[in-house]
Amino acid sequence: MVEPLPLYVNISLAVDPDLPQQLLNERRERFELAIQLALKHAAEAGVAANAALIEGREVEGILAEVSACDADLLVLGLRQHIGFGEMGSTAHRIAMRVTCPILGVP
Repeated sequence: MVEPLPLYVNISLAVDPDLPQQLLNERRERFELAIQLALKHAAEAGVAANAALIEGREVEGILAEVSACDADLLVLGLRQHIGFGEMGSTAHRIAMRVTCPILGVP
């Protein structure tokens, strides 16, 4: 999930107009590498898996991707101290609206 950059990054526009785009590109590259590695490990373990790099707001983006690909299962990473029960958390907001089974992984 590549979320929009924080607003304070806009301050950098006065110094380097290309910086926000460079930061987003670096995030995309890191996430693409992580996705490739995860898919490689899944394939080596005999698990069929798909992954998508989604840009934008996390809840809406994840729900749109789940719907678009007709997912059988959504695997969602959870922070150690927050689970599905934490009201208002991203995981909770997704769990309340997702149309497929969800697996939370700490």
